[in-house]
Amino acid sequence: MAKTYQNQQIETEHLMKALLEQNGLATTLFNKAGVSTSKLQEYTDTFIKRQRKVKNTPNNIYLGHSLSILTLLYNSERGT
Repeated sequence: MAKTYQNQQIETEHLMKALLEQNGLATTLFNKAGVSTSKLQEYTDTFIKRQRKVKNTPNNIYLGHSLSILTLLYNSERGT
C-alpha cells in the first residue's frame, strides 16, 4: 500500500486498507462488531492521501511510529 500511494513510511492505516480491500476475515469481524467498513475505508483513504508523497518511491520503506512500537512489543514477547 505504501508503494502504491508513493509513501515512504508504512502506517497502521496502510495495513488497515490492505485488510479491508481483501474483504475477508477483518471485514467480517468489523461487520459483526457493527463497525461501518465503508466509514473505516473512508478514514484510511483520507489519512493515506494526506501523507507525504515521494516522487520515486524508494526500495527502503520505513515503519511508522505506531508500527515500530508494535514490532518492539511483538519482539519482546518472543524474547528476541
